[in-house]
Amino acid sequence: TVNTPSASAPICAGETVNLNALNPSVSTDPGTFTWYRGDPQTNPFAVQLTTALASAAQLIDGTTYFCGFTDALTGCTNYTSVTYTVNALPVLTPPIISPGVCRGSTFDLTTLEAGLTAEAGTFTWYEGDPAAGGTQVANPMMVSPTVANDTYCAVFTANSTNCSNKVCITFNIDPLPVLNA
Repeated sequence: TVNTPSASAPICAGETVNLNALNPSVSTDPGTFTWYRGDPQTNPFAVQLTTALASAAQLIDGTTYFCGFTDALTGCTNYTSVTYTVNALPVLTPPIISPGVCRGSTFDLTTLEAGLTAEAGTFTWYEGDPAAGGTQVANPMMVSPTVANDTYCAVFTANSTNCSNKVCITFNIDPLPVLNA
């Protein structure tokens, strides 16, 4: 028996989907599962996915994957498909911070959020790139950039899709004016 699985939830562009996780919903009979991009019954160029991992970087909304199940007892193969909804990442516009931040002053990162996106969602701020070990900022309303070219990154998660995107901002540290004694 071959059933039509349902995609568990929409996915975000750039995510990877493990199609093998759907195997139990296709069939619980003993046999082998083979996943394809394209319908192998009608398309001789359908691509067999050897790892059964599908990257949403290659997907567009409504991408359909086909599963061939070969019954271990009969050797017969039947096919089914699953279609994924792929949500785009939120679009973020990097701000221009000019003229910079004076050495020793504090800056409120949250004042930049409205200019980054008009979409509803949540921001999480990091000192440095979180993908490279940046640390989450405890109080984004009071950061003190300390070195020239100090970088802060905002990870924004959209309420409508639960997809996240990142933008990084580099601060220029302006020197304090020299005073005459």
